[in-house]
Amino acid sequence: MPARRRRLVVEDEEEADIVRSAKRPLLSGSVKRARLNSPGDEADSPTPDGNSPRESPEAFGSYAVQNGDAVAGNDHRAGEFQPGAIVRVKVTNFITYEKAEFFPGPNLNMVIGPNGTGKSSLVCAICIGLGWAPSHLGRATQLGDFVRHGMKEAFVEIELQGGPDEENHIIKLRIPREGNGKRWWLNNRESNHNTIKALMARFNIQIDNLCQFLPQDKVSEFAALTKVELLNQTLRAAAPQQIIDWHDALKELRQEQKKLQVKNEQDRELLANLETRQQNLQHEVDKLNQRKAIQEKIEKLQKAIIFIEYSTAKSKYTELKQKSKHAKENLRRLESQVEPLLQSVNEKQEYRDKIEAVIKERKKGLLLAERAADHLSTQTEELGRTIAEYEQEIKAVKQSDAARKQRVQKHQAKIRELDIAMAKPKPGFDAKKWNDILRNINTKKKEVVRELNELNTKHNELIVLAKGLREEQAHLKTELGELESQAGRQASRIGTFSPDVQKAWEWVQANQGEFEKEVYGPPLVTCSVKDDRYVDHLETLISNNSFLTITTQTRNDNHKLMKKLKEMRWDGVRYYCVTGQLNHTPMWSAEQLRENGFETWAMDLVEGPDAVLNMLFNGYNRHPMSLQDVSEEQLDKIGRCSKSVSFVAGSTFYTTTYRAEYDQSSTSTKNIMPAKFWTDAPVDTSAQREVQAKIEAIDDKIAHLKNTTVTPIVTRKEELKDEKDKLVKEAEQMSKKKSDEQRAEGEYNALGSKREREKSALQDALNDGDDVVRQIKDLELKWDDDVLKKAQLGFQHKEAVSKIRDHHESVLEAEVMFIEAHSDFEVLKEKNRENMERLGREKEVTKQAHEESMIQKEKATKLLKLVENMMRDANEQGTSDYYSEMANTKTVEDVQNELAAEEAKLQLTHVGNPNAIQDFERRQETLEKLSTDVAATDHQLNRIDRKITTIREQWEPGLDSVVAEISEAFSYNFERIGCQGEVGVLKDEDFNNWAIEIKVKFRSNEPLQILDAQRQSGGERSVSTIFYLMALQSLAKSPFRVVDEINQGMDPRNERKVHERMVEIACQEHTSQYFLITPKLLTGLKYDRRMKILCIASGEYMPEDYKRLDLDAVIANRRAAIAAA
Repeated sequence: MPARRRRLVVEDEEEADIVRSAKRPLLSGSVKRARLNSPGDEADSPTPDGNSPRESPEAFGSYAVQNGDAVAGNDHRAGEFQPGAIVRVKVTNFITYEKAEFFPGPNLNMVIGPNGTGKSSLVCAICIGLGWAPSHLGRATQLGDFVRHGMKEAFVEIELQGGPDEENHIIKLRIPREGNGKRWWLNNRESNHNTIKALMARFNIQIDNLCQFLPQDKVSEFAALTKVELLNQTLRAAAPQQIIDWHDALKELRQEQKKLQVKNEQDRELLANLETRQQNLQHEVDKLNQRKAIQEKIEKLQKAIIFIEYSTAKSKYTELKQKSKHAKENLRRLESQVEPLLQSVNEKQEYRDKIEAVIKERKKGLLLAERAADHLSTQTEELGRTIAEYEQEIKAVKQSDAARKQRVQKHQAKIRELDIAMAKPKPGFDAKKWNDILRNINTKKKEVVRELNELNTKHNELIVLAKGLREEQAHLKTELGELESQAGRQASRIGTFSPDVQKAWEWVQANQGEFEKEVYGPPLVTCSVKDDRYVDHLETLISNNSFLTITTQTRNDNHKLMKKLKEMRWDGVRYYCVTGQLNHTPMWSAEQLRENGFETWAMDLVEGPDAVLNMLFNGYNRHPMSLQDVSEEQLDKIGRCSKSVSFVAGSTFYTTTYRAEYDQSSTSTKNIMPAKFWTDAPVDTSAQREVQAKIEAIDDKIAHLKNTTVTPIVTRKEELKDEKDKLVKEAEQMSKKKSDEQRAEGEYNALGSKREREKSALQDALNDGDDVVRQIKDLELKWDDDVLKKAQLGFQHKEAVSKIRDHHESVLEAEVMFIEAHSDFEVLKEKNRENMERLGREKEVTKQAHEESMIQKEKATKLLKLVENMMRDANEQGTSDYYSEMANTKTVEDVQNELAAEEAKLQLTHVGNPNAIQDFERRQETLEKLSTDVAATDHQLNRIDRKITTIREQWEPGLDSVVAEISEAFSYNFERIGCQGEVGVLKDEDFNNWAIEIKVKFRSNEPLQILDAQRQSGGERSVSTIFYLMALQSLAKSPFRVVDEINQGMDPRNERKVHERMVEIACQEHTSQYFLITPKLLTGLKYDRRMKILCIASGEYMPEDYKRLDLDAVIANRRAAIAAA
C-alpha cells in the first residue's frame, strides 16, 4: 500500500534567503513522503561537462520541482529582464502547493512535469497574483477555490522587474477561502486592487489578451476567436498604441457616419414628401384666408356689440345712481320729522332690555346655588354608605371570631383523640412475608402469560396463513371467472401466441395506477370486429405483431413500460405510444366508395379504444373493403380515382403502385388467409381444471389446519385466560391486605407528628383572638370620624337651601319689573305705529333704488373689463377708432343685423380641410427645420469623411505593416516545417468588420486554405496557433507571454519543429519573456543558453528533504552508470 503524501514547508525566512542566494536556487514548498530513498539521491557531486550545451538541458539552467520544491541552476542577471518581466513567483497554500518559489529566466522558460504536478498552478498564480479574475483561466470561478484543501487562506507573491533606475516591484495577495476579504500589498506596503491594475497598465501586461496569456483551458477559446476578435487581440498584443487608438476612432467615426447617413436619407425623403403635400394644400389655404377675413369681421362686430352695450349700461347706471341719491335725501328728511316721537319708544325699549339682562344674571346665580346644594347632598349620601360598610365589616369580624373559637375547641378535641390512640399498642407489619406471597403469585401469572403469548403467536401465524390461502383462493376464483368469460378466454389466448406479452399485460393491469393515463392491452383483447364476415380481410391487412402490441398514451408512460420490459427481460413484447388523434379522412366520399364497388372502410369495422385504433390502423385507415370481387372495369376506375391504393375485395388483397418517372401504375395481388386472432376457436379447458383443482386443495388445507391445530390452541387459550384471571384476582386481594397493614403501621407512626401539627394550629387560633380585637377597634374609630363628617355636611346643606330661597325671590322680583317695562313699551309702540310704517316704506324705496343702481354698476363693470381688454388689443391693431365710431353711431340692433349678414356669408364659404392653414404653417416650419437639419447633417458627414480619410491614411499603412511583419514571421515558421502559411487583413467598409485571416497549407497537393475548425485537424490548429503567437514575439509590447499545453494533439515531428522554432524566436536578444507549459518532453530537442527549464517533479518516491534533490547530481550519477556499462 503506497505511503500517504506529506508536505514540507520552509520553516523560516533565513532558509528562504539561503535558497534565493544559492548558486542553484531552491524552490521551497511541499513534498510527498518518500517511499524509497536510495543512497544515490544523497549525492551532491558536481555536474560533468562531457556534453555540448545544445544537447544537455541542464547546461542552460534547470529546476527540479518536488510538487513545489525545486532546485534551479544558472541564474540570469537582473539587468537581462525587461521592465515588467517576472523575476520571482512565490506561493503558499495555493492549490497543490504548501509553499513554493519559482525563479524564471528573462527569455524562454519551459515548465515541464507529469500531469497533476502543478504546472498550470504556476499559470493560475501569475493570473490571480497580478490582479486578474479567475474567469481568465477558464477553471474555478471563485478565488477561494484556489486555496489549498484544508487551509483557511493562501498567499501569492510576484516580483516584477522595475524600469530603468527603479527597484523591482513586489506584489503580494492574500486569498481567504471564505468571503471576499482579499488583501493586496505593493512593495511591502498595503495597497488596493486599483493600484495593482494601474501598475499592470503601465507595464502593458494584458492577462485578458489570449495573444499574450493563453492558459490550458483557454486554448479552445483562442481557436474559437472570430477573425474580428483576433484582429483586436493582435493589435493589443503587437501594434503601437497609436494604431489601436486610430482603429477605435475609425470605428466610432464610422458608427457615427452610418447613423448620420441613415438620418440624412430619412430627412431628405421626408423633406420631399412634405414639399409635395405643401403644394397640394395651397388652394385650401386661399379659401381659408377668405373665410378667415369674414370671421375677423364677425369678431369685430361681436366686439362692437360689447362696446355699444357698455355705453348703454354706463348711461343707465348714471341715471339710477341719481335716483338712489334722491331717495336717500327723502329718507333723511322723514327721519328728522319723526325722531322726537320715536325717542320715548326707544328709551322704554332700552329699559326693558336691561331688566331682561338682570333676570338672566339672577337665574345664573340660582342655578349655581342649586348645584352646590346637590353636591353637598351627594357627599352626605356617600358618607352614609361608607358608615354602613364599616358597620358590616365590624359585624363580619365578630362573626369570624366565633368561628375561631370553634376551631380552638376542635383542635383541643383532636389532641385528646391522638393522645388516646398513642396510648394503644403499635400494630405489626411483616413486609417480607407479603412480598414472598405476591412474588409466588406473579411467577405463576408470568408462566401463564408466557404460554398464552406463545399460543397467540402460533394462532396469529395460522390466521395469517389462512388469510393468505383465502386471498390466493379468491385470486384463483377471479382467474377462473375470467377464463370462463369471453375476454378471459381471449386473454388466455395471448399466452398461446406469446407468454411474455401475457405476463406484461397482467403486470400492466395490476399497476395501472402508476401510469399518467390508461395503458391499453393488445387489440386481441381490447378490440372486436363488428361484422365477423370481414375478419379474414382485416387480419390480412393488419400485421400479426400489431395484434399483440401494448398501447400507451404519454411519452413518460412509454418510457416507464420500456424500462419495466427491459428489467423483466420480456424482450418479445411490442409497445406503441399514441399522443395524437388519428387522421381518419377518407380518400373517397361515401358515394364514390359505393360506385367503386366497396361497402366500407377497414377502420369502421373494428370497435375499441381510440388510442388502440390509432395504433392498429396507422397507415391502414384509408383501405376500402368489399366482400365481393371487383371487375376489370372497376379496377380501371379505381386506378383513375387513385394512383396508389390498397384494398381487399372478395378473397384477394390488391396493392396498386404508381411510378411517376414512368407515368405507369402496377397492381399486385395476394390471397387472404384465414383469421387466427379474432376467432371463436375453442379454448383449451385444461387451465380451468388446473385452477379449480388449486381452489379445492386450498379448501382441504384450511379444513385440516382448523381441525388439527387451531381448535386445540383455542381451547388451551381459554383455559389459560381463566387461570390468569384467578391469579390476577388473588394478587389484587393480597396487595389490598398488604396495603391495609402497611397503612395502619404508617398511621400509628404518624400520630406524634399529627399531634404536634394540631398543637401548633391551636396556638395559631389562640393568637388570632388578639388580632380580632385590634381590627374591631380600628373600624370603630373610622366609623366615628365619618359620622362626625356627615353631621357637618348636614349643617352646610341647610345653609345652601337657604341661599336657594333668597336667589329665587330675587328672580321673581326682576321678572315682575320686566312685565311692567314690556307693557309700557308696547303701549307707546302702538301710539307711533303710523309713523313707523311710513318710515319703513321710505326705507324700502331707498333700498330698492340703491340695489338697482348697484346691479347696473356691476353689469357696467363687467362690460368695462371686456372693453378695456378689447381696447388694448384694438390699440395694438389700430382699430380703436372703429369701435368708438360704432358705439356713437350704431345701436345694438343695427350691429346685430350686420352680424347676421356676415354669418350667412360665412356659411356659404366651405372648405374641405378646416385645419389647412395650421397644417400649412406647421408643415412650413417643419420644412424649414428639415432643410436646416439636412444642411447640418451634410456638413457633419463632410467633416467625418475628412476625419476618416485623414486617420485612415495614417492607420491603414501602419496596420498593413504590422500584419505584413506578422505574416512574414508566420510564413517563415511554416517554411521551417515544410508547410506554408500567410496572414492577411480582411478589409470592409465598416471598420468594425476588419479582421485577420489566416491561411495555411500542410500538404503539397492542396492550396492555401483558411484556418478554421472544419478544415484542419486539432494538431494542425495547435501548430498554427503557436506559430501565430510566435510571429507576434518580435512585435510584442508585453513584458512576458504564457502558453499552457499548446502542443496537445501535435505529432512528434511537428512538435519537434515547433519547439525548435520557438527556442530560436524566444531566445533572441531583446525579446520578451516567454513561459511554455507542457506535460511531455521529446528526446533530442534543441536548447539555447538563454532558456531556462523548470522541471516539476512529484510522486511517492520523492525524498522527504527537498535539499537532497539535486538534478545535476542525479544526471551525473546516471551518466556515470551509462559510461560504466
